[in-house]
Amino acid sequence: MGERHAAWSTLRRWVLRVALSLGVAVLGMIAVVSSLSQSFMMVSPPLASAIAPWDGRLAAAYARSFLKTDTKDAEWRRADKIARKALVLDPTAVAAVATLGLAAQKNGNLAAARRDFAYANRLSRRDIQVQLWSIEDAVTRNDVEGALKFYDIALRTSKNTRDILFPILASAIEDEEIRQALVKTFALGPEWAPHFASYAAGEGPDPKSTALFFNALGRRGLAPSWPHQSTLINRLFYSVSVEAAWSLYEVATPDARRDGLRDPAFRSVRGSPSQFDWTPLHDDVIQASILAGGDGGVFEYSAPTGVGGPVLQQILLLPPGKYRLEGRSAGIDQPDDALPYFQLKCREGAELGRIAVSRSATMSGDFSGSVTVPARCPVQSLTLQIRPSDAIAGASGQILRVALRREG
Repeated sequence: MGERHAAWSTLRRWVLRVALSLGVAVLGMIAVVSSLSQSFMMVSPPLASAIAPWDGRLAAAYARSFLKTDTKDAEWRRADKIARKALVLDPTAVAAVATLGLAAQKNGNLAAARRDFAYANRLSRRDIQVQLWSIEDAVTRNDVEGALKFYDIALRTSKNTRDILFPILASAIEDEEIRQALVKTFALGPEWAPHFASYAAGEGPDPKSTALFFNALGRRGLAPSWPHQSTLINRLFYSVSVEAAWSLYEVATPDARRDGLRDPAFRSVRGSPSQFDWTPLHDDVIQASILAGGDGGVFEYSAPTGVGGPVLQQILLLPPGKYRLEGRSAGIDQPDDALPYFQLKCREGAELGRIAVSRSATMSGDFSGSVTVPARCPVQSLTLQIRPSDAIAGASGQILRVALRREG
């Protein structure tokens, strides 16, 4: 009896080991099949679902694969059937719920479609198709705040949605109600807000509407960063009107003066200057830069032997009249025929006058001169021009201050 009992015990242990080995093998096989099916999901949803028919999410992806711009009625019915099967396998398969919603909408049952998409939104906010449908549905109901809520969700979910949604949103801000609602959304501080401001400033279809939006943000203390504002100001300047550009600049720079130069002592530097700011003009040969300082900065330039050209510019909106330009230089020691000069021109091209910058050793570097702005010259440019020098060291120097005041 003892021998028989020992034999049965050995047999039971052997059977248990075999069962455990088979269980591990089955689990391993399932893992391999699941991994294989997942790898096929993006390439061939039907094959992925066939490999793992128990996986509701794969079945949902298969159902969604039928939905194209030219889906036929038979394909809609097939998609609906597979989506229902997917939900039996996995009631949380968002893609299946969305497919059923689209099928319901296609069949004219908008109420059912809205129920399906509301359920899909409760399941997950990471499905882009669900968010896009929700946006469109809110728009059809003229629910601006609802549409922007789903915009926000979609843009938070994936950066890839920016390519789809930014152009639409940039066009939509032509509508005042949408602009105001979007300002409220910006007040919540979404991560995508500065990216949209950058897109709207540089690529928005209507710069004037974008300017209204930026102004509205500014009134709420939410003004976009200066580079975005500068981009829009320059777009307005070239493609809309100088006045439109100035209006935005005036809001962004409250202390800006229309009847004179701005920042005469180079106290601030804007990395992305607008046309109304001091703009250094440089290239691979001529070097030009502003070194700002709270009590007064400096503009400096250098050019090799025989090279000249414009190095600094600011757009002005001076009323008609006589003006006096005054300034101070440092380090300028070229011959008389190679000294730099400030040139005032109408935007249309007529030159109004030149004021030479004398050698810095003369009169402590001070220079001055008068120019007259005629009535038919509403926009002007003030440009510092350097002349080619024969000196071995080329031409170089600094401007410490330059101001413009009306005479009389």
